[in-house]
Amino acid sequence: MGGQVGGFHNSFSEYIITYDGIINENYFQINDREINLLNNLEISHCRIKNPITGEIEQFLGLLLKSKYDGTPGIREPIDICITLDISGSMSSHIGPYQNDAKTRNDLSVEAIVKLTEQLNEEDGIAINTFDEISHNIVPFTLKKYLTEKNIEDVRKIRPTGNENIYNALKGAMDQLLESTKKHKRIILITDLWAHDDDLKDFKALFNKCVYEDNIEVSIIGISQDANSHLAKIVSYEKGCNYYNVLESKDLEKYLVKQFNYLCFPYAYDIKIKYQSNNLKVIETIGVSDKKIEGNNIKICDIGSAVPSELKMINGDFYMEGGLILLKLEKQKNNDNKVDFSCDLLLEYNDINNRKYEQKYNYKVEKDDYKTDFFSSKAIEHGMALYYYTNMCVKLLNYKNAYNENTFINLNQRNTQENMNRIQEETNKYKRYHDNRLLGNVLEFMTLHYNNIEGLTSHIDRYIEKINNAFNLETPKRYQGE
Repeated sequence: MGGQVGGFHNSFSEYIITYDGIINENYFQINDREINLLNNLEISHCRIKNPITGEIEQFLGLLLKSKYDGTPGIREPIDICITLDISGSMSSHIGPYQNDAKTRNDLSVEAIVKLTEQLNEEDGIAINTFDEISHNIVPFTLKKYLTEKNIEDVRKIRPTGNENIYNALKGAMDQLLESTKKHKRIILITDLWAHDDDLKDFKALFNKCVYEDNIEVSIIGISQDANSHLAKIVSYEKGCNYYNVLESKDLEKYLVKQFNYLCFPYAYDIKIKYQSNNLKVIETIGVSDKKIEGNNIKICDIGSAVPSELKMINGDFYMEGGLILLKLEKQKNNDNKVDFSCDLLLEYNDINNRKYEQKYNYKVEKDDYKTDFFSSKAIEHGMALYYYTNMCVKLLNYKNAYNENTFINLNQRNTQENMNRIQEETNKYKRYHDNRLLGNVLEFMTLHYNNIEGLTSHIDRYIEKINNAFNLETPKRYQGE
């Protein structure tokens, strides 16, 4: 279930930097491939000096594994409605760093056609488009009755005007209301940018779709123009998931190659609870916010789980995503350098609603308490990604505050207080820049992450954007020279 924890994917965009997305699009080394259990936890820990603050920090790492990881997963008959955004922005490319000549619409149409080719004969499909209203392109039919004309109609789809995602969902629901299959799913492909206030009606309709009509929803957000507000609505709900496509190859990967992973969860209502007398959880990374329940901390409440891809690298298995990080802090009146132990409880239901409960006890001996100690490669890589994300979020927050204040200034509301805020945010960034903390993070990642090249290019983009906002020169490198 690694790649799908929370259903949140691929978030390197300037607008949607999330721990969930960055963690869940990377691969982490696992000790052993799970072959017996529907769900299992692989637990690790680290004690580390934060490259940004210099503080000593402790983390627990939880890898969620399944016997279905690396397999085709569960495949049963399904009825789907694919709904494609045809607003004008779909004629753009996926992103400014993509050189592919194909537009978002071109890539979406190609992926939809390829998807129809791999459906089973008894699977049902309808294909809609939407701008301000929903349009039915291929009426609901079984795959075996799909015609060449149907496919040609799909290939003729072109972008037009604005979009209304409420009408898009309503039109797709109408196509599936008569379905009697166990599995029903709407796959909505869009580059919509919307704020929470814009999605209130959509959220109410979404809840009806999932919990009253029993239709699961997948949303594929295309390019950095799509944002995480939609993701927040769907990511942790039962049977639902959100993917963000930032590269041309991602759309076919998620919609076609990982169709079984997209559409067929193997477990529901996954919960993880934590209890310890030594260290308390102060932050969860990779899942929704923690909740206190008596003496237990519920650190994970996921609506559904699907299999994860596995890779074999130099004789070791690597799993896509699935890493949850727990930031720990000593309990009051407890010494940080004593033995640490915790109890974990994993609860979930299978697809037939049978309930499972698994208990774990994890202990760290005194001798393990030294700076920069990692008990697994997975948590070492996870920490590099965590600090990288922290860095980007911090810098972009400075930039956004600066831009907000500049906007106020340009609108002739430049009170002394606002001018002070502009200066304060500028000074914050300059201190961050001049102290070479960027270099510390990059040096840390080079040391602890074995695929730095791709991430470095992302860092370069962010730093260039932010330096431009503050009229600063971009340093040649960020490694302290």
